[in-house]
Amino acid sequence: MFIMRSKWGVEFTGEPADLENITLKLNNSVVSADSLFVSRLNTLYVLRTGKWDSAIKASDVQILAIEQLAAVRGAIELLDTCGNLNVATIFELAEDGAIINQTRTTMTRLRTPKPLSECALPSEFRDIAITVETDENLRSALKDLKYETGWYEIYRITEALCRHYGGERNLLNAFPSEASNIARMKRTANSYRHIEGAFDPVANPMVWKMLSYLQRKF
Repeated sequence: MFIMRSKWGVEFTGEPADLENITLKLNNSVVSADSLFVSRLNTLYVLRTGKWDSAIKASDVQILAIEQLAAVRGAIELLDTCGNLNVATIFELAEDGAIINQTRTTMTRLRTPKPLSECALPSEFRDIAITVETDENLRSALKDLKYETGWYEIYRITEALCRHYGGERNLLNAFPSEASNIARMKRTANSYRHIEGAFDPVANPMVWKMLSYLQRKF
């Protein structure tokens, strides 16, 4: 029997069935006083572990919790399937579990669409639609192009364009003034798509998206 305490607690959110399943799994898998466990603060599900006690700032705990929660979600996905989980409020707790401080960072993304009068003409769209009907590689690239494209998708888009042009060298030759940027972007994406430590980090990571190259292709 262990007395489970922690200095920090992290609210996590998701589908109710997943939250209940994770609580059941973690609280029945405690093997030490530093094991992960879930406690309830009113209706909130709060992930806790004594391993985070040395953290000084809530922002540091948030980073640790995101990584830990991703691993938990993956384990549940393997066994039972699991929806998305998100870190919400970070609680600093007293010895008796009372809340000392709480911190929450909410990410807000705003998108301002073009006025319809400034949007591309239907004829321009038709040209793209006809092209992707007959070009599997460009179709693949467009499928991965999203409003919030991540590095995994950027790598896939780069690979699709390499196939379209007949290899990376030909892709770079198609955009000679930006060849070094494209190569650096691919290296950056490659470093993000592998597990940490598999590749040396890129000293000067490229954060340019693929949109400009796709636009010029069409």
